[in-house]
Amino acid sequence: MLASNSLPTHYNESIFKKHLQSVDNELAGAATLNAPKTEVLACSLDINGADVKGSAMRTQQTNGTTKINNANNTNNNNNMADTIPSAHYVSGHPDVSSEGFIRNCMDEIIKSAVLAGTNRGSKVVEWRAPSELQQLFDFNLKAEPETHAKLIELLKATIKYSVKTGHPYFINQLYSGVDVYALIGQWLTDALNPSVYTYEVAPIFTLMEETVLAEMRRIVGFPNDGYGDGIFCPGGSIANGYGISCARYKYAPETKKNGLFSGQQLIIFTSQDAHYSVEKLAMFMGFGSESVCKIETDQYGKMDIGDLETKVKHYINKGARPLMVSATAGTTVLGAFDDLNCVADICEKYNMWFHTDAAWGGGALITNKYRHLLNGIER
Repeated sequence: MLASNSLPTHYNESIFKKHLQSVDNELAGAATLNAPKTEVLACSLDINGADVKGSAMRTQQTNGTTKINNANNTNNNNNMADTIPSAHYVSGHPDVSSEGFIRNCMDEIIKSAVLAGTNRGSKVVEWRAPSELQQLFDFNLKAEPETHAKLIELLKATIKYSVKTGHPYFINQLYSGVDVYALIGQWLTDALNPSVYTYEVAPIFTLMEETVLAEMRRIVGFPNDGYGDGIFCPGGSIANGYGISCARYKYAPETKKNGLFSGQQLIIFTSQDAHYSVEKLAMFMGFGSESVCKIETDQYGKMDIGDLETKVKHYINKGARPLMVSATAGTTVLGAFDDLNCVADICEKYNMWFHTDAAWGGGALITNKYRHLLNGIER
């Protein structure tokens, strides 16, 4: 039985308290259900550290019905129904009754967010200060659900007061316009909610992922028709972290078992104009900021190759181990592209991992005019 009174104070005062009590009451009572014979001796639920334990409970099938008995419940609740209401088991999945609501929401999104939100005659945003938005919206969590009409009203207001990042007049280096085909693809994946960690749960998307990654490797210039491996990253910052992780397990595999401080200090080299995530992820992964060496840049913001080699030699003489160089293809400071071939030469000479942060400038790979800026990335 879920003992809701054993929850921490903040859960007893929560809007969800009565829902926990409802489950508590239903499990404590006797119910008649058409179900197979089942025996549950104990159950346990951990909600943010609250250990909610269930007492012994058995279900026995008798004459085609199933009785649920709580072995530890000796108190009778005269207000409790003898059977659990069938409404408790109504599925929350979309059905014919919810189709109208879904269509109304999609129509509004297409009309207001996609079409009007990208029209040059409309505003990029109806700007309001935080205090004003708190007056326009009720941000308090509620125990009871809203009506469909109220939800559509909130949807319209959310679109109205949000920044239309696909608008032609919204200028930011990290955003692009709305691509209709990508939008439909996003809606499709949201509807199917696939996870591509196994073929069994996402057969189409797993094969699709392999195909796209292979083509990306060919575009980058991997040999043998793009032979290799790859993953999609949720963002540029974590992608730099993945690069650091690959370098660590390639050139210091002993750290996987013994930890970072079981041997020489591992040094990561990157330019002083590189994205802050290189140092952030190095700290996050236990290297420490002192293990990140910043290389000077020239007047154009490109990494100074002479300074790079000088500092690599310096750390070797100190007894440290140069691990990797994180070059940048398109810095967020000046949009500079490091000389990737020169960086790759240094990495080969001193046996280091060569990583390129191309989150900002990697798109140049698919252009004839600017592809040369990333020459050497395939190394």
